[in-house]
Amino acid sequence: MAVSYAQAKAVLDRANDQVRAIAPGASVGIGRVGDDFVIKVLLDDELEAGLKIPTNVEGVSVVAQVAGRTIAHSTAP
Repeated sequence: MAVSYAQAKAVLDRANDQVRAIAPGASVGIGRVGDDFVIKVLLDDELEAGLKIPTNVEGVSVVAQVAGRTIAHSTAP
């Protein structure tokens, strides 16, 4: 059965806490892979040896990739 947006949203805060304990600068959100919604993790750089991002949080897959430094831009005038 596919993971719904509601299921991914329900675990997002817990996934964020777990990921940021390992990679404080990571961006964590919801993405889609096929029919499933997933927790998407964007890393600034490769993790140090021995550190791993969880691959699943409460039945929701976690997909991580190195994206480089992420900068939020304001849309305010």
